[in-house]
Amino acid sequence: MKLRNSTIVYALIALVLAGGCKKTEYPSRDTSGLHPDPPVVIDPDDAKPFVLFDSCDKLDGLWDVALGTGSLETQGKKEGTGYIKSRITPGQDFMQYQRRNVPPVDTKVTPENGQFMFWFYIQDASQLKEGQIQISSANDPDKSRYGWDIMKVGPLVNGWNRLKLNISDAYSSDGGANLAAMNYFRVFFNTKEKVSADFVTGIDGLKFVQK
Repeated sequence: MKLRNSTIVYALIALVLAGGCKKTEYPSRDTSGLHPDPPVVIDPDDAKPFVLFDSCDKLDGLWDVALGTGSLETQGKKEGTGYIKSRITPGQDFMQYQRRNVPPVDTKVTPENGQFMFWFYIQDASQLKEGQIQISSANDPDKSRYGWDIMKVGPLVNGWNRLKLNISDAYSSDGGANLAAMNYFRVFFNTKEKVSADFVTGIDGLKFVQK
């Protein structure tokens, strides 16, 4: 009987010890399964010195947007504190942005080394039919200008596009613009058909850089 009681006692002790030694499970601290943040891609052109034609951070009287649909937006901007947004309204098929600068801007570039850059938002790039981008020193899109066919500066995508336009690739009138006294910018385009709903566009960060 004594042996039997001892066996029972030892069995109880073993159960107590087994319960006390049970491994406590904690949440894993292994981070190998986490996905790192994507690397920040910096455009080399952002490190270049530039001359600002207009920041598009305010919609003042020097801006003229077709159909009076221009507005200043802060959400979704690409540079600075805002951008100029507009829309083609239902039943229309045309959009135009014009900017006149007073006083004129000395761009510090030449036709050989200069580049005109800006951000251009287009809701649906596949709907563009034709258009032009023009800069001038005569405050007139048809005089002393450089220009680019908007259908040849792409390929354009839906959303924001960063356009980098070599002045050496532009067509010109009157021998080109005086790059030391630039005072006019225009972009205009047509859609393939009259739109049935608001068609959103935008402009931001007009500047000149050296290639």
